Amino acid sequence: MDVNTPPGVLVINTSTKALTTVGVGENSQHVAVSPDGARAYVSQCNAASVSVIDTGTHTVIDTIGVGTYPMGVGTTAPLGRRRR
Repeated sequence: MDVNTPPGVLVINTSTKALTTVGVGENSQHVAVSPDGARAYVSQCNAASVSVIDTGTHTVIDTIGVGTYPMGVGTTAPLGRRRR
């Protein structure tokens, strides 16, 4: 990360090439996107939390405490449905 870049997740609009930073705190490590694309989950290693981002508005809608040093995140499809 460039020292002049604020900590967070960089969102790239592939149509316009515009860049947006969603502030989720320092030391963001891993990102997982929900199967429907509506949410992104970002682990915060130093904060022992996961930030939940609304991908439509590029805003943090929740921060979940998860314990010491989360090393990854993942999502699954709703029960009873398979991704194809």
